[in-house]
This record gives sequence, C-alpha cells and structure tokens, in this order.
Amino acid sequence: MSEKKNFTMVENSLWDLYTKLPKFNGFHIALYGRLRHRFNANYGYAFPSQISLAHDLGVGRKKIGEALKILEECGLVKIDNAPGFNNNNVYIVNDPIESEEEFLATFSDALATIEKNAAELEKEAASVQDFQQRMDEGRKAFNVQQQERQERHSQRATKAAEKTAAIIQAETRPDTDFVNPTPLPNPVKTQPDCNTYRKMSDHGRSHALMRLKNSRISVRSTAEAFVSLQMDPKDIAAIDHTRAQSVAKIMAEIEAGECHV
Repeated sequence: MSEKKNFTMVENSLWDLYTKLPKFNGFHIALYGRLRHRFNANYGYAFPSQISLAHDLGVGRKKIGEALKILEECGLVKIDNAPGFNNNNVYIVNDPIESEEEFLATFSDALATIEKNAAELEKEAASVQDFQQRMDEGRKAFNVQQQERQERHSQRATKAAEKTAAIIQAETRPDTDFVNPTPLPNPVKTQPDCNTYRKMSDHGRSHALMRLKNSRISVRSTAEAFVSLQMDPKDIAAIDHTRAQSVAKIMAEIEAGECHV
C-alpha cells in the first residue's frame, strides 16, 4: 500500500474488545475517531461543538450527546468544560485498552456479553446445521419422489406403447381367412357318379337335373350325367348354353362307344 497522510487511525481493540460492551457499537468508534481527528496537540484536547460533530457524522445533536456519555463511561473520552471556548465542552481523548485480560478486569459486564454472544453464535450455528440437515433430507425426499414419478411415467409410457403396437399390429395383420381362404371341396368330387344316376327314379333324375343346373361341374361330368340319366340333349342348353356344344359332343362320343363312362 502507498503511504497515506490524510487519515485517522484507531486501535483494533475498539472493534475486538469494546464492541463486546452492551451499549458500545460502531457508531461510537466513528465518533471516537472523529474526536481524535479534531484533537489539538497544542492544547492537549479536542474542542469541537456537538453541532459540528453531528454535521460530520450525519446524525442529530441528541445522538451525539448520548454517544459522548457512553465514550466517557468506557474511559475513552474525558469531558470537561472550558469557559474560554464559548462554554463549549473540551474532550480529552484517551487510548483504548488493548489487553484482553486488562479489559475484562476493567469491564466485568463485557465478560457476560462475550459469553452471551458465544452462546448465541453456537445456537445460530446449531440452527444453521439443523436447517442444512433438514434441507438435505428434503432434497433427498424430493429426489426419491422425482425418481418414483419418472418410473411411474416410464411404466405408463411402456404400457401405452405396447397397447399402441398391439393396435397397429391388429390393424396391419393380413386377413388369413381372406388371403388364404379355406379351399371349398371340389364340386366334381361331391357330385354323384354315373352309376348313381342310373339307379335314380324319375323323381331322382329331376332332382339331379336341378343339382346339375345349380352346380358348376366339368363338361365331361355333365355329359356323363346326361347319358346316365338318359336325358334329352336339348336340356343341355338349360344347364349351360356356353358349354352346350362341348357337352353334346362328349355325349355323342359316349353313346358311340368312343368314350367310356
């Protein structure tokens, strides 16, 4: 630090020791420093008016008077009356006590204040520790709740995804009954053979003719059925006009013996 000339020093014991006194605080240190600043070495005392001190410290005159009394009680200032200075008070500024043992021996009430402050500091530290512990417990409980909430959300999301996948799979699954339908039995195989037609009565032939009209069997099977039933070839058109010529041709071959039934 650079050397400075325009300043006023005060002892650290004012902060370390005198502030332990019940009525002493930082304002009294400021007033003490101001009196030391206004100290006149030629006279051996300071003689500022209370009005000027109040103006310097930015407070009222009443507060200056109360603070001067406390400084005098602490032995830091001796107040005297000087008739030659317009009846203004003069202030003899004393050095503060710097030894803690001497200070406690001089101001016994300071020891009680020190013990009280220590107890308050310990209580405050315990309160801070308790508060910190409760904060940690609350933070842990909050983290557990957050984790449980995330797990529940994850489970719900998984179930929703599975449900959606099942719906999509059901909608996109091919209809096996439509794509690969169960094959119907061969109509030809379900029709009676020629021997069965030969054994039929007239009523049976009429019934067989109705089945032939409503069944889509092969041309050869139709021709064989007509030959076996000894039906008129003109009824071929009633069965299927588009296949009439083919059926008639095969019937002719069967009757001519070229084809065997």
